[in-house]
Amino acid sequence: MRSSSAPSRRTPPRWDLNALVDVYDRLLERGVHVSPVDHRISKALHFADPDGNGLEVYCDTRADNDRFEWQGENERLDPREL
Repeated sequence: MRSSSAPSRRTPPRWDLNALVDVYDRLLERGVHVSPVDHRISKALHFADPDGNGLEVYCDTRADNDRFEWQGENERLDPREL
């Protein structure tokens, strides 16, 4: 049974970040333009589907940065350095 309490403060599991890198590599292999971004509350990949709809895949990193609200930060991210 799941608790209804607030999210726990934890470091994202390594597999979360590894999965993000795997998605990045798979998108590049398929010729998809990907914009990796560090929002300081998440590490994200922004890209479009074949119909041009914007999509985002991300890993929550709020606990790593001791911050729980986005403050408008968008920095370039190299997923292979995760």
